[in-house]
Amino acid sequence: KWPKKCSSDDFDKACSELFNNVVKNTSRSVENTSIPVNSTNPEEYKIGDKKEFYVLKSVADLESEPEEATLKACNDVCNVWFVDDCENVNFTDDSIFKNVAEKFKIIYEPEIEIMGTHKYSEKCFSYFIDPCQKINIIIYDIDCDSDPEQKGGIFGLFYGADMYTEEALNLDPKQLKTNETQCIYLDSFFLSKDEKQVYSTLAHEFNHLLTFCNKTVLYGKNPETWFKEMLSMITEDMLQNLLDIEDISSPKGRLPMFCQYYNYGFLDSWNRKKVDDQLLDTLINYANTYAYGAYLVRNCGGFDFLKRLATSNYINDAAIDDAISFCKESNEEISDFKSSIEFFPEIILDVYFNNWKHSSLNKKIIYEKNDDVYFDAIKLIYSDSNNTYGPNIYRIDYQLDLGGQSFSIHHVENYESIIIEYNKNNNMDLSAVTYYNE
Repeated sequence: KWPKKCSSDDFDKACSELFNNVVKNTSRSVENTSIPVNSTNPEEYKIGDKKEFYVLKSVADLESEPEEATLKACNDVCNVWFVDDCENVNFTDDSIFKNVAEKFKIIYEPEIEIMGTHKYSEKCFSYFIDPCQKINIIIYDIDCDSDPEQKGGIFGLFYGADMYTEEALNLDPKQLKTNETQCIYLDSFFLSKDEKQVYSTLAHEFNHLLTFCNKTVLYGKNPETWFKEMLSMITEDMLQNLLDIEDISSPKGRLPMFCQYYNYGFLDSWNRKKVDDQLLDTLINYANTYAYGAYLVRNCGGFDFLKRLATSNYINDAAIDDAISFCKESNEEISDFKSSIEFFPEIILDVYFNNWKHSSLNKKIIYEKNDDVYFDAIKLIYSDSNNTYGPNIYRIDYQLDLGGQSFSIHHVENYESIIIEYNKNNNMDLSAVTYYNE
């Protein structure tokens, strides 16, 4: 299931703008600044307690309003709050909230162990809040758009403004609101209709919070959208087994879109209009970004690579350079971000060659500390009710629109040799590559 609308890229730009405004207006320099944190905020509540939170009523306009929430479930790692603001949702009891709390507890330890903790011991400047002992999960009607016939929308979000103090947001011209706590939001309507996909969203949004903590709060770095979304979708991928969800409810359900539109790439895809359909544009962004991230972890060092990528003081392509270098013995061919782009097309060729020995998604990588956490092998083939499909391979004379750092594959001689057409930094470079079955 796909969102019929998704303003995640615009939303992310707004949050990045907030960061830039606060940093610009603060008298402290983000560089060379380290502020120790004394302790985490205990924030103890009991079931039935009421608390007011600012919630986004319009994600596009970043319009927040205070709403009363009731604590419905809790454990040692999270509080689950419910804002009863949706007439199209009628939870008969609190079991669904307990399920959310239990799912979060299941993924909490492996997620922070691999992707970095939210309990930072220092921060780069004073306008970030101190960390919390528990994550607050707030369930409400995101965007106020629920409808009995609704097929899509925003399943969940992390809002970076909540990680700033009220003093900090007074520096921002938009005068945004903050809850001054570490929290993520889930949509109540979709929780009632598609519980398992919301569980995957839970892992995804928690990782956005962890990325904010480990890149922005610690180092004052503001990653690009593709990098943050890649980390969050990789996280969904590795926790799919723990969450007990099917491929269609995980990022793997996006791979058919990659097979069809891989030529648009992932680097500049968040910043350029590719197709007339806004929904399709969004889906391509997510699909291609996920495919690249799935390829990296399966071919460049697995969990060691991922932990380094998520917790280093680098972002974007520099973080990939660093993580590949850190795991340099894992793959002799892929030495940095640039070469990873060059070998990325091989995951498509894997579908068409027997005994493929090059880069592939068809590798299972198990976390050595917990064999229930793993990246499963993926055969890049999908089916509908009538046929089975692989990634598009184009005629030799077929010209495609290529995004920056993207490629298209054109076959010659029954795939014994192929032509890969690259767009490197928006300069076309026609490259002929021959592969032999060994």
